[in-house]
Amino acid sequence: MLGRVSVVVAACLALPAPALAQDVQKTTFGRAAAQVDYPLFKPTRTLGLKVHVTSLLNGCVKGANPREIIARFGKPSGHGPQLGLYQARPFYCGDPGESRPYRTVRILHRKVQVNAYCESAEPECKLYKGRTHGFYIVMRLRSGKQHRLTGVDLESSNVSFRQFVRVARSLRRVTPDYSPNPPVHLASFLSHDGTIWCGIEAGSRSCATTSANQYGAALFADGNVVLCGVGQPVGCATNSDPYAPHLQDGQSSDFGGYVCTDEGAAVTCTVKAGPGAGKGFRVHASSSEVIDPAP
Repeated sequence: MLGRVSVVVAACLALPAPALAQDVQKTTFGRAAAQVDYPLFKPTRTLGLKVHVTSLLNGCVKGANPREIIARFGKPSGHGPQLGLYQARPFYCGDPGESRPYRTVRILHRKVQVNAYCESAEPECKLYKGRTHGFYIVMRLRSGKQHRLTGVDLESSNVSFRQFVRVARSLRRVTPDYSPNPPVHLASFLSHDGTIWCGIEAGSRSCATTSANQYGAALFADGNVVLCGVGQPVGCATNSDPYAPHLQDGQSSDFGGYVCTDEGAAVTCTVKAGPGAGKGFRVHASSSEVIDPAP
């Protein structure tokens, strides 16, 4: 159940910050709610549109790994009805667009001003016509025993005003999903915090830190490990992919006969089967080491 709702109105459209695109992680509402330290909300009415949920770093907020959650409803092409739900604490990091007040309605027991996007810049600010209207609201929701605050931006395009209000009124708090993340099968990936990159190179599984002073290792199918980087005779490869998908903390990637697990501040990779089974390495932000299976 929602608690007190504070309403903040701004003539802006929250757009993803391009500089943060490298950190985008695909997720679900439940897993995203378990990842952030503020209440997360989702609509129970979605107009039959498919949702795509992502998590990324909030570049406008200083702190320990602050994240914002984006949910987009509709076709990836952008055609047809579209909804966008942006959440963060204390606010979502985005760039404003031209709009003007359209109507005031009651949402979650409070009066909220709905804005409509402009077809042209001010001072004219001609509104889109009919069902091509683009609407948005900005709210600040409090929920839970600690009454933590969440900045919520909801926007639409090709959705009628009545449908948009119904979606906004259906917002409910998400129950966090703390179940283990299912394994994925990725040749290239980044750790959850982006400090370590792993790839398949020359028949081996290798990982290295993304910092200037690199630490890393390469693992071969027979269990042989070659450490690289600072203090090692071998330098680490620098061809990491900053746009590779991120593992979640505690998640594993099973690919090419190697299993890599992101846990805490390290990535551990081992040989899955055969004579080298269980052998591997662990890469931290400031070191790398060889690990052997228990006898």
